[in-house]
Amino acid sequence: MGWFGKVLGGAVGFGLGGPIGAILGAAAVAAMERPGPESGAVLSPVEEAQMNFFTTVFAMLGKLAKADGQITEDEVGAVGRFMDKIHLNEQSKNFAKSIFNQAQQIDVPFEALANQYYRMAGSDRMKLVMMIDILLRVAMADGRFHPAEERLIENTSRIFNITDEEYQKLKTQYVKDFSKYYAILGCDENATVDEIKKKYRKLASEYHPDKIAHKQLPEEFIVFANSKLQEINEAYAKIKEERGFK
Repeated sequence: MGWFGKVLGGAVGFGLGGPIGAILGAAAVAAMERPGPESGAVLSPVEEAQMNFFTTVFAMLGKLAKADGQITEDEVGAVGRFMDKIHLNEQSKNFAKSIFNQAQQIDVPFEALANQYYRMAGSDRMKLVMMIDILLRVAMADGRFHPAEERLIENTSRIFNITDEEYQKLKTQYVKDFSKYYAILGCDENATVDEIKKKYRKLASEYHPDKIAHKQLPEEFIVFANSKLQEINEAYAKIKEERGFK
């Protein structure tokens, strides 16, 4: 990861302010390595976009974990499993944990992070939906949804201009019954075959590796997007089998 080595090696000119920038700065200082060949390096626009996304994910997860006032082993474990899912190496995990921990210590509301990320994402709706998806995935990893966490994620979806209907479908993905397959495709269980096919083609196009490659995501979150495409394909296959169409 180009940006990661530069940050830990003493890169300058992050250009990221606000609460997310404050969390990044504190995490970078805590994890800073002895200045080396990357010391004084400047991040490229792509590297800065990757750094911003990575930081926001683990900062929001850190704030979310503390939503009910205390952090449980289950919550820490859920974040750890998410790190494994996106194939973070040990150095990246340590930096992600530093961001996660610093976010809990800095006295800014969760919504401030959401508002800043909304401004950073601009018109890239997929990045907004992906962020909600990640928050839900980790929050509901144990099959339960703490009310305080649910309120924060619901508020964030509104900040992101995600409709209540779309939010409910995103949430249903993590319910352990067959309805989750329809939710993954973003359609109702009584949708017609044509509607199901249309939703599938749209998602398969959005998550196509060629399109994801142009999103300026960190490598690990390209892995996440690819795994999401696998889930979309699996859901479509399950529904086709159940409904009996090709």
